[in-house]
Amino acid sequence: MHGGVHARLLTVLTSPGSAAHADGGTGFLCIENPDRAAASVKDLLEDAGIEPEDMVPWNACPWFTGQDRLRAADLEAGVEPWMQLMALLPALRAVMLLGGAARDGWRRLLARHPEQAARPGIVLIRTWSPGPGALRHPDPEVREARRKDRRDAFRQAAAAIMQAPAGGQDDHETPA
Repeated sequence: MHGGVHARLLTVLTSPGSAAHADGGTGFLCIENPDRAAASVKDLLEDAGIEPEDMVPWNACPWFTGQDRLRAADLEAGVEPWMQLMALLPALRAVMLLGGAARDGWRRLLARHPEQAARPGIVLIRTWSPGPGALRHPDPEVREARRKDRRDAFRQAAAAIMQAPAGGQDDHETPA
């Protein structure tokens, strides 16, 4: 369903949740999983006009940990698999960091592989996690601003993957 090695967009979340875990879940990282984050990503992709085959999902920690919060060691261990995945994506045009763990993982990746910061033609987009936690703020205006930021980020990703490769990175910055 996803683009595999032909993907132009890499979406990076935190880690596989129980819906993707092989014991009782689907065993796959997919927008068709029965959880709210997957449903949110599916809706955001549709709104932006991005087809599932245009993207590949990934996690800063690519394995199920069974923990509510990732440890630094989990994110550190996820760096090399993430680099290996990016090496398999020659058509990659945008990397979308969805939430704090993805941003933290990216910082760790850049610490070990600083050349990724200057990879030509890749747009880096940061936004809020698609999980329900990002919308648990008590202020409805803040929740709506976060929803809008996610929609805008996915629309920026759509524009980036439709363009020919450019020279350098752009950056959709969010204080999340």
